Amino acid sequence: MAQRYVHMLPQERAIWERWMQKYGNLFFSYEYDVRVGEGIEVRPEWGDEIARMAKLLTMKRIDVVARRYGEVWIIEVKPHVGTSAYGQIRVYEKLLRAKLGEGENIRLAFVCETIDPDVKRILDAEGIIVWQV
Repeated sequence: MAQRYVHMLPQERAIWERWMQKYGNLFFSYEYDVRVGEGIEVRPEWGDEIARMAKLLTMKRIDVVARRYGEVWIIEVKPHVGTSAYGQIRVYEKLLRAKLGEGENIRLAFVCETIDPDVKRILDAEGIIVWQV
């Protein structure tokens, strides 16, 4: 199973595997390391292969995009969710919407061990789901 999300750090992988054991049946498909955004502007003198690699390496990567019944979920896996994680998932939301189009119902979620209580109140108010495992 770990091969599908090799970009996650070992602690994130352990958190995700705990979540999958408990909640994995909530969604019918999972994509890992989903690239969004444009990445850096490449320079012509880099050549095709270097330009391609630079573009891919600098695109933003969503940990998990999961799907269920008319919803597309951005799921970020973190040991701790704080203010930077909130900003990160909001950027990913905008970039994924640009990639998929306006018709998609995009939902946001975190899978984590701990969360800043101030951030948790904001996430709750905005309907962003938090699974602590």
